[in-house]
Formats: sequence, C-alpha cells, structure tokens
Amino acid sequence: MIARHLALVLLAMTGRAVGLATVAPSRLHALANRAIHHGALPQAALILDRAIATCPSPRTYLLKALLMERMGLWDAARMVFRNGNRCFPTDGQLLQAWGLLESRKGEAKVAVRLLRRSVIVDDSLAPVLKWQRFKAERAPRGVSASIESEGFYAP
Repeated sequence: MIARHLALVLLAMTGRAVGLATVAPSRLHALANRAIHHGALPQAALILDRAIATCPSPRTYLLKALLMERMGLWDAARMVFRNGNRCFPTDGQLLQAWGLLESRKGEAKVAVRLLRRSVIVDDSLAPVLKWQRFKAERAPRGVSASIESEGFYAP
C-alpha cells in the first residue's frame, strides 16, 4: 500500500502524473508522514520540498525542519527554520521548535532567545520558559526579571 502511494508521489514529482500543485497541502503532509513512518526519509523530504514550493505554510516548514533534524542534518534543519521564520515571522510554534532544536544542540543562549520570541508572538507558549534548563539562562543586561518573565523581552 505504501509503495503504491510513494510511487504515485514520485511520478507526480517527476511530472509524469498529476502535478502536486493540484494536491491539497494536508494530503502532501499525510503522504510525507506516511513516507517517514515507512523509513522513506529522502522521499518525504522531496514531498515536503514540493509542498513548500507550491503551498507554503508554517506546518510544512515545521515538518521539513523536524525531518531534517531526524536525518541528522542539523544545519539543514536550521536553514528550514530560518526560511520558515522569514515567511511566517508571527508563527510561535515554528520559533519554539527552532529554539528546542538549538537547546538540544547545546546552544542555550540562542534557544532562550528564540523561545522568548515565540512567547512574544504566542503567549500560550510561555510554559516552556519555566522549564529548568531555560531558567538557568540569565536575562540580558537592562531587562528586568519581571518584564522577562511576562514575555515582553524583544530580542
């Protein structure tokens, strides 16, 4: 079953079948997720590249960045997050996921800066700043602790 779906997608991507431009973004996401589930990571990356090219959304950038991270391509993941942030600067979930990536890679200061920015655009994401590993990062000079804790710090 998965082989049939992947074959259809690959044919579509080479232009020998229905173009992916006519496929709904949610369908592209589903196909990419199915490919990931079956270990076809390069094919999933191709599907998500096509989705970004034809119908970009914050979720598409997020899925592609997480896939790059899963493949161990940290710099590629960062680039996808950066590009996604340029297109969708007010998407807090994208910023938060990027911050968590930086945290996993040991870039605590960059992580906290991104997480603070995510809270500025979406205050429902504030609980992550209370995690112990992020509490240890000190506030930048001139920023009071009360302002910082309320998410008003603009990096």
